[in-house]
Amino acid sequence: MNGLSKLAKRRFKSFALKRKPFQIRAKNSLLTKDALVKIKDLPKGHRVKLFRLVLSTHGCPLGADYVATNDLTQNDTQATHQVCRLRWKIEQFHCETKQLTSLEGCQCRLARIVRNHTASAILVWVRLKQLAAQTTQTVYQLKHGLLSDYLRHQLKCPAILMTLAQALFIDYLFLPASLR
Repeated sequence: MNGLSKLAKRRFKSFALKRKPFQIRAKNSLLTKDALVKIKDLPKGHRVKLFRLVLSTHGCPLGADYVATNDLTQNDTQATHQVCRLRWKIEQFHCETKQLTSLEGCQCRLARIVRNHTASAILVWVRLKQLAAQTTQTVYQLKHGLLSDYLRHQLKCPAILMTLAQALFIDYLFLPASLR
């Protein structure tokens, strides 16, 4: 807050004072296990079960996360926590395969080609995960390192030599016909 003007500091403080912290209460006590709650914009009588999951790293509490489900038979907070951990792994898989393996880059129309591209992308991701585990790096660090090594090598000794005349000819080929 040191970089803020006096007016901005006053507005921030007044906003912080007006704003009440979000708390969920179940039977006059803070939610510890699970509770049936009604969400404002859902139809009348529709309830969801709300779980409070305590987040911690190496025994140090980081806060809490709230998970709502429409499965009213679910009573086990630990099982809910396990499902959330599994869902997070799936989310990580989707993000990493899209970002690291150009999974969305396939513009083919035939199902067989799309299937082959997807299978190849998943195999690349599996190999990147194996190498990342062996080198104790993240998959993002590993891919960036591979790309920067390749670029350095190509700049030192290019695989395709090109003269200035060839480069100008290639530029000429991509010019619109009206400019030639």
